[in-house]
Amino acid sequence: MDFLAKEYRKIIKDFINEGGPKSRGQMSRIGEYLGVHSSLVSQILGGTRDLTFDQACTLCEFMNLSTIESDYFIALVQEARAGNEAARKRCRGELEKIRARASKLKEHVTKDKELTSLQNATYYSAWYFVAIKQLLALEEFQTVSAIAQKLNLSLAIVKNVLQFFEETGLCKHEKGKYIRGPTKIHIPSDDPLVGRHHINWRTKGFEQLGMRPEEELFFTLIATLSSDDKLRLREEIRKAIKKVVQVVDSSEPKELICFNVDFFGL
Repeated sequence: MDFLAKEYRKIIKDFINEGGPKSRGQMSRIGEYLGVHSSLVSQILGGTRDLTFDQACTLCEFMNLSTIESDYFIALVQEARAGNEAARKRCRGELEKIRARASKLKEHVTKDKELTSLQNATYYSAWYFVAIKQLLALEEFQTVSAIAQKLNLSLAIVKNVLQFFEETGLCKHEKGKYIRGPTKIHIPSDDPLVGRHHINWRTKGFEQLGMRPEEELFFTLIATLSSDDKLRLREEIRKAIKKVVQVVDSSEPKELICFNVDFFGL
């Protein structure tokens, strides 16, 4: 979204125009979502009427705006509705604060990153944070719409994740694309969030079972063996994991994959 926009109507019009062929009938869909006639939407876009605060909040949902984008849009609506100069000045001050926040999101990112405890809790709260971060390495998946379609996520979720990445320096927004920042995130191996990370991706693995059997690999073996062979197999698996990591580190990013390994005694 354009944080230099001085008028909320421009943001709505940009949203409508970005729909391409789907732009046709968009005003009717906006009116239906707001619970008003499309003629009122036309009047609002024409400048003879203004959105109410409630309508502005609802329209943010319809346009799938992120939190900071919603804040900016609503502040523009409030400025347009302000009844005197003192109120408009206050709104302009709020808009400047939001622009400053948006500007900070574009700061340069570093190669590796160590997040705070709170940031780690957010990052490992759902599988799609990690998936989106890795997907940004692929040039064709550096826009909100492409990521949402690839991972079957809503635009709002993807926007909020990317906003979090910008705020924490995990990516930067340049020329309409989101560029991945640090390739590695440091977290202690004994951190409880590591378990959350494992659960997220085991759950995702369950969802994938049977979807593309010819392309994917799933294997389960329940067996008994000697204690010495158990140790030997564990060491072989460690070596295999190390080899996988080496291949990934030196590979040109073309596809997003998940590699889960479990080996434990009962």
